[in-house]
Amino acid sequence: MSRWQVFEQNFPFVVQSFRKVRKGVYRVKTTTSGTLCVKLLDGPTEHVYHVVDILLHLRDRGFAKSPRLFSSRRGEWVFRNHQKYYLVTPWISGRQPNFQRFVEWRDAIQTLAQFHQSAEQFQSPCIPAEKIRYHDIFQKIESAEKILCKLEAKPSIDFSLDGLRSILLKAVEQVEHPEILTAIEQEQQMGAFIHGDYNYPNLVFQTTGSLQLIDFDNTSMQNRMIDLAHLLHRSATWDAQRMIEAIKIYQQIRPISNYDRRFLFTLLHIPYPLVRWYFIQKRHVSHRPAPLLSSQTAVYYSEKLEKELL
Repeated sequence: MSRWQVFEQNFPFVVQSFRKVRKGVYRVKTTTSGTLCVKLLDGPTEHVYHVVDILLHLRDRGFAKSPRLFSSRRGEWVFRNHQKYYLVTPWISGRQPNFQRFVEWRDAIQTLAQFHQSAEQFQSPCIPAEKIRYHDIFQKIESAEKILCKLEAKPSIDFSLDGLRSILLKAVEQVEHPEILTAIEQEQQMGAFIHGDYNYPNLVFQTTGSLQLIDFDNTSMQNRMIDLAHLLHRSATWDAQRMIEAIKIYQQIRPISNYDRRFLFTLLHIPYPLVRWYFIQKRHVSHRPAPLLSSQTAVYYSEKLEKELL
């Protein structure tokens, strides 16, 4: 039986077309409910249901910018067939935002803050242990340290890592501050969670002009500053001024506590851009230059962020 037939047999839709867009994602045109997105997940059962629980929680909290789930004929949010889980949401038509345009960059930051207002008070007896990661900041620092040491030991590396080493040392110093544990404990008590990959590929500007957040596969129980730091590392790499402006926009909607400010400051001193570059290089040869930081720029970067956040 084809996936088209499996879908039509188990969901209350009459299908006009069923087209594969990329691995595990299908665009389905129906006669009654418009165009749908059918996502086939093959992860562990508990991980699939965790994503569903998160999406339903956001719906119940009134967050309208995450995908809306459709249920099967039997009223189930997930349908399983031959080790594949069918997750059905509306197809979001639009384009990725252009962060070089201030208005779209601002909208992305505001949407993140709005999402984080709803990304709390999550309670479920079935959260997978692998998804509870409030203490991951320590592992992030350890991983960055190992990668930096490997690169420093390579004779073929013909560029200076001194600037990156200096900001990582700042993260090592900051993570020992009592406010870091307070930030972890507070988020844990709040039942906070993150999107896990908040950046332009998972944001869609609809034809109506509204911004929609998609793809919650990497959601996990973590401090919400992880999302903000990820966005800033990816789209404002080592640009302290742009980061500060973004943080101010975020705080207009969702103020950041003193302990979360220190947590964010620490995250922004973990050289994630280098870590990401390193793993891309390991997977396949890339001619993309390493996201380096001169010692002078590192001092400026750290001083600017310290003045704003601490």
